[in-house]
Amino acid sequence: MSKQPDTTAEILDLRSRAEEEFKSKMADMDLPRSEEEMLKLVHDLQIHQIELEMQNDELRRSEEELMVARDKFSFLYDFAPMGYFTLDRETVIRTVNLAGATLLGMERSRIVNLPFNYFVATSDRPAVSDFFQKVFEGKEKQTCEVKFSEAGGQPLFVRIEAVAADSGQECLAAVVDITALRQMGKELQESLEALEREMAECKLLEHRLIQAQKMEAMGQLAGGVAHDFNNLLIAISGYGEEIRDGLPAGDESLQECVGQLLHGAERAAELTRQLLAFSRKQKIDQKPVLIDDIIANASKLMQRVIGEDIGFATELCCKGMLVMASAGQIEQVLLNLATNARGAMPDGGQLSISTQKVVVKEGSEAEFDLLLPGTYVLISVSDTGTGIDKKIIDRVFEPFFTTKEVGEGTGLGLSMVYGIVKQHRGSVLVSSETGEGTTFKIYLPLLEDHKVTKEIKRPFSLAGGTETLLVVEDEEIVKLFLKRTLEKAGYRTLAAGDGEEAMTLFREHDDISLVLSDMVMPRKNGKELLAEVRQIKPEMKFIFISGYTANIMDSEGVQQAGLEFIRKPFSKNDILGKVREVLDRQ
Repeated sequence: MSKQPDTTAEILDLRSRAEEEFKSKMADMDLPRSEEEMLKLVHDLQIHQIELEMQNDELRRSEEELMVARDKFSFLYDFAPMGYFTLDRETVIRTVNLAGATLLGMERSRIVNLPFNYFVATSDRPAVSDFFQKVFEGKEKQTCEVKFSEAGGQPLFVRIEAVAADSGQECLAAVVDITALRQMGKELQESLEALEREMAECKLLEHRLIQAQKMEAMGQLAGGVAHDFNNLLIAISGYGEEIRDGLPAGDESLQECVGQLLHGAERAAELTRQLLAFSRKQKIDQKPVLIDDIIANASKLMQRVIGEDIGFATELCCKGMLVMASAGQIEQVLLNLATNARGAMPDGGQLSISTQKVVVKEGSEAEFDLLLPGTYVLISVSDTGTGIDKKIIDRVFEPFFTTKEVGEGTGLGLSMVYGIVKQHRGSVLVSSETGEGTTFKIYLPLLEDHKVTKEIKRPFSLAGGTETLLVVEDEEIVKLFLKRTLEKAGYRTLAAGDGEEAMTLFREHDDISLVLSDMVMPRKNGKELLAEVRQIKPEMKFIFISGYTANIMDSEGVQQAGLEFIRKPFSKNDILGKVREVLDRQ
């Protein structure tokens, strides 16, 4: 048996040649032939018939396989996840699959014979024309991304991959919808940008935290030093005043020496006040005050501080706004900033103060170095001076840090600003560019539904008395000074070195009219002493003395009626005036 044909064409050719061969043999037959020849001829014909039938069967199987393959191709073509387009050289659509029609939102019959650019956004049409020109010019696959006209009311972004057919007259283009991918990429990019911002904020917060911890540690040290130094200053200035008062009127040399001694003590007391302001360990009296009034009062002094060669301007936008503050302390902040600006503008310049109302949203308070969100007044103090180097800007609020020459500054001005503002539950930030000036931004909490009340100041009486007073002070030199000063004024004075000893004396003497006590003492502090004394005599009058008591004075149970406070260091007139005022109060 001959070899089976491979293709339909070979089968047809074989059949044709078999028929021709049969006709040729019949024509060549010289009938009548022998029976044997006839039988052989019939046998050959049967063989040919069998071969023809086998070839017909193979042809039918090939046609059936071809139909199945065609159906599979049609299914895959139509339901592929991307649109397939056949375009001619003029980029007219000749065929399109079902996915392509769905992508464009039209029936296939309406898409065929339309230019491909019909579906492309107007702005992208020139680019698409250039793209297909490159496709037909070469044999390599080309890729581009374009925007289609809105389908279903939404813009559509697609990626096109196209390659020219071997004939060069057509090209096959695969079109994929990438709208969702682009949106996902955009959202991912936004997420990355948000993450970068959050990381930057975290770095800023970390920097602020480290800075705050450093400032807190410095504050603890400064407060401790100032507390101990104040005790010494009380003795120096107090006994110095006694020496001055006892000197002969004509002894000008000794009078001058003592005067210089007291002047030095006063300067030292001012330094301790600045240290305590930085450490936030001093007690300050705060009340509702108008921020405009504070700035107006400070402005007069600030103009004298900066001199005539520096311009001064204010822009106040917070009319009628109240803050809970010590007006004197805030004025001191502004004066210190003016002094600092004066040093930064040796050749003249401009100093400006402006105010505005700002709202710090929840979650952003750390960005402004604040403890709580809320409404704040922002006081901006700007100069056009030399600016601050970026290398040292983080240190400007540190005590004793200064860029001035030796002897020209203590380095406590800005540290005092920092401490006072922090004690007012606010914050102070600085921004500067070398050669372009500096801006200090002060945030103070605004008050609502508060009214300003005028304070009636009553002068202290320096008259003495005969009442019995209990002095409680653990620092021996201060205790002796208080006892001596009060006894010289006529008072009967009992002295104790701590709270336990004070309670023993208090129980032994029922004629005590006033307790004058330090706040920070061993064994029993001032607050504990107050509680025990008030259990025995609820009406007992108290005066607390300390230079290191802000946290204790603000504690619950201490701020109550009849309680007074005098800050170290103090003079003998300060203590005598306060004692007489409290004793005379009904």
